[in-house]
Amino acid sequence: PIARVPSFGANSILDTPFDAAVKTGTSSEFRDNWTIGYTPERVVGVWVGNPDQRPMVHISGVDGAAPIWRDVMTAALEGGRSPWRVPDGVVRTTVCAPTGLLPGPDCPGAAPEWFLAGTEPTATESYYERTGATLAINPPAEARAWAAAAGWSLWSDGDEAGDRGGVAIVSPAPGSVLYPAPEVANDPLLLRASVPAGTGSVEFYVNGIRTGTGTGAAPFTEWMMTPGRYELRVIAHLPGGATAEAIGEYEVRAR
Repeated sequence: PIARVPSFGANSILDTPFDAAVKTGTSSEFRDNWTIGYTPERVVGVWVGNPDQRPMVHISGVDGAAPIWRDVMTAALEGGRSPWRVPDGVVRTTVCAPTGLLPGPDCPGAAPEWFLAGTEPTATESYYERTGATLAINPPAEARAWAAAAGWSLWSDGDEAGDRGGVAIVSPAPGSVLYPAPEVANDPLLLRASVPAGTGSVEFYVNGIRTGTGTGAAPFTEWMMTPGRYELRVIAHLPGGATAEAIGEYEVRAR
């Protein structure tokens, strides 16, 4: 489900109560759409469209075929489910999610991933460094200018980085240009931040308009995507009553 969040949001119809591999698709001009997926027991494919190939009204795979696929698969699994068997030659390794390397001491988010044996990472990331409440990054030399322009706190930022109080925008990454697929053009975009431990509520603003509030170490909210350029401002309420913020810009373009 986590892999689908950037495309379909945190609570899409494909966030099922069972583990499944699933893929959606939408043809040009919304003429038809499909969803196909499987579990260890069942394979289900669903097609939605008009017999004469007339376009539908912005009905995508996640809106049209996916709800039917979920209902059929749920009914098909009522007799019981089998656990997924890990194939031979596949290993599970915990990595630092943003970098894909082994987590360093300041990695803001570790996650388990599957690898073909022998391809799993062996190096530990040194991309993040936390000093007190400040989380900074150490990008490759060729990316430092872009990272600074995008609003990231760099290791060498000193006091400027400290002013952000350890608050960072995680998604969408500052400087991103997003091209949402037709099937998710009407779905919300996940806005996510990283904040110091003990932070209270976290407010999200898009172009000065408050869009939501999150809590926890990885707070998030959702925002409905429309093409344009945007400034995302995240304001965190820190212990003791202080506040800290991070600002980043991103752009949404229509395909």
